Amino acid sequence: MPSHTVSDGLQRLAAQHRSATAHLQRAPWRYRSKRKGLKLTPTEKLAVVKKKLERREKRASVIADAQQTVSDVIAKAQAELGVQDFQQVKTEIMQDRRKATTKRAPNRWNAFVMSEAKRMNDALPDGAPRLKSSELAGQIRERWLAMSPEERVAATTNTIQELADKREMRRHAPHNTAISAFHDARASITAMQRDLEALHERTGVEAVLMVVRTSPDHYNRPFAFVTSQRAESFFSYTLNTQAIDVALHLESFCLSGVTGLVEKGREWFAQTRMRLQVIILNKLRNVAQANVPKMQYKNFHRQITARYGVVIEGWPLDKFVPPSLVKSRTELEVLLRAWETDATRFRKLSKQEFQLWQENHVREAQSTEDSDDDESEETIDDTALGGGAEPFMQDLVPSTRSDPTESSVQDESPSQAVTQLKSNPRNDTLTNIVNVVMSASGTAVPIVKKPRKTRSDKGKPRKKRPSSTETATITPSPVTVSASPAS
Repeated sequence: MPSHTVSDGLQRLAAQHRSATAHLQRAPWRYRSKRKGLKLTPTEKLAVVKKKLERREKRASVIADAQQTVSDVIAKAQAELGVQDFQQVKTEIMQDRRKATTKRAPNRWNAFVMSEAKRMNDALPDGAPRLKSSELAGQIRERWLAMSPEERVAATTNTIQELADKREMRRHAPHNTAISAFHDARASITAMQRDLEALHERTGVEAVLMVVRTSPDHYNRPFAFVTSQRAESFFSYTLNTQAIDVALHLESFCLSGVTGLVEKGREWFAQTRMRLQVIILNKLRNVAQANVPKMQYKNFHRQITARYGVVIEGWPLDKFVPPSLVKSRTELEVLLRAWETDATRFRKLSKQEFQLWQENHVREAQSTEDSDDDESEETIDDTALGGGAEPFMQDLVPSTRSDPTESSVQDESPSQAVTQLKSNPRNDTLTNIVNVVMSASGTAVPIVKKPRKTRSDKGKPRKKRPSSTETATITPSPVTVSASPAS
């Protein structure tokens, strides 16, 4: 039964002056004798056309009669079996395999026939008609039967590999000319179309086949085939278009080279990130004067600064993240240029700076714990927590000159210092700490830190502990109970 097709076979594009685009060479695998063309008169051409039309009409009539015969046989089987569904009986009758799933490997007999046919044809004079292997099979068979197994192996050792190479070449090697590729594609697609139509008739499955070219030098037009109107309706209802339009879009995508640009972009990102990782790690090892195993971005102050006394200056991005997390091409290029030109660099802290950093780092950790304990009772200002702009480096490192207010600060009593620390625990830390990662403008770049474990009683009201005086006041006095004598 005829099926719905979007286009009537693979069509050839009307184009001229095409050039071959295949890079691999395709060797000839059979001999073609030159044919002498026959020049027909207009009367003879008309007779040929008339004969073709008669043959086509006869073919259509015979196929229609055969289809009717098959329908009658199916109807007869349906009546005898008592089945109500005509399509079910038709499927069971026509459920047979039409295409071979396996192919024979080259054997020694085929190799011997090929070598003998080539030898006999080479002995013919020039211009003589070539002999086919089917015509020489009888003569070759007599010689084959007269040979021993050892002689057969020796005669076909080299030929059998040549036969396998020819099969592989015919199956996978690209064509030397675009017109050869077009004829191969048209013949193959026609066979596939027939197989899909037969498969649809036997099993009822739906199939969609689209074939497009990948080079402007190819001849074939976009081709789309569907096995029934149901498959064509899928494109109309879901995509509001037709299958041939989807094939046109697919051809445009294949000819545009978008996939190549995407792959080149991914390759550039991978190479640039790898290059950045190598540069950063080498610079870190040179400045730290140690074999640092890995550059750490998360908890940089603990993993790098605390161990090696190294900070970063001139970080160009807003966030301190590894190159693998930089998604923008522009930011990745800026980061690479900054490291290559030493605009972004590592710096090793001096002993005084590192000692100051260690003291303030411990103080910051203690103040963080105190702020966690007092979180439900008091609210800390956002500016004190570092929400505003960080001070510059020269303002954070203490100067060697004597400070006129130093004596007054040292004369403060310990109780006053403790009171000042509790009132605003972050002020002193942010005034003296050395920034671990600094931007090009001198401001601190926030570092991703490992989140602290949340307290189990966070957000819950806490009961006030009574003082010692209140405990003594409300403690009840002991009651003495005396036993009265029994009367």
